[in-house]
Amino acid sequence: MKISKIGTSIFILSVLIYMASSYLKNKQLDGTYIYYPDGAVKGMTKPINDSITLYFGYDRKGKLRYASRTVNEYLDGEVKTYFSEGGLFKTETWSSGELTGPWKMYYKSGNLMSFVQLQDSMPVGNRYEYFDLPGKKVKYLGNNVNVRGKKWTNSQTWYDSLGNVIKSTVRLTQISGPRDVLLNDSLKLIFRLESLEHPLIENFVYDCDSLFNIRDSTFTYSSKSAGENVVTYIKATKLGEQVARGLIQNYKVLYRRKNGAYATESKDIYWSYKYVVKER
Repeated sequence: MKISKIGTSIFILSVLIYMASSYLKNKQLDGTYIYYPDGAVKGMTKPINDSITLYFGYDRKGKLRYASRTVNEYLDGEVKTYFSEGGLFKTETWSSGELTGPWKMYYKSGNLMSFVQLQDSMPVGNRYEYFDLPGKKVKYLGNNVNVRGKKWTNSQTWYDSLGNVIKSTVRLTQISGPRDVLLNDSLKLIFRLESLEHPLIENFVYDCDSLFNIRDSTFTYSSKSAGENVVTYIKATKLGEQVARGLIQNYKVLYRRKNGAYATESKDIYWSYKYVVKER
């Protein structure tokens, strides 16, 4: 079967258009370079597709110092920073332009220096700092909470390289209790503390949101103790997954005011506990 000259011309033209568009597309994906005044490459931006772009930053000697990715022009994924001598210095995790996820820093030896979980650019949970030794030997442990949009440090503890505590503020080490409770029963929770700074403990359970804003001031349970443990009972009034939140005060009484109230000195620890309320 013979192909007409017009058909052949259309075919050749189609091939040429395809090759040209492919060339232009690949040319666009080759990347854009940024230069130092002396002409050395400072950075390169490389699009992967219409939404994802990679960026690499270099020092004047051409060594990689920074690598990141953007999705729809927002930082997204892991951002890496390197020592000038080479080797990973820091990793950050971003999601749609928000600093979130784990943040890690490293010694030049390659050993992990510190680790903290971030949420909305704020450290939450435990922050660890390590000795420059293999095996991630903890040097510092701090516990952070997002309280009404600001960082609150619940506790801090420092260790020697053998794992012995050198210094510590009062800290909540454990909340013991069941994860399931029947409707209208009481959930029994035991709070264990170490390194008390003051002789007394009082535990308050509020109706709080995730940032510890109090939604209903009439919803309050409290319990007191003169030891390192305090037991608290919470009435299960709603079905499904619940989160109890509250505040522990480790305190001492300083004096009694003229109006009968007591002046106190205290250290506050914020806590939360997830549980499920089931039908009988």
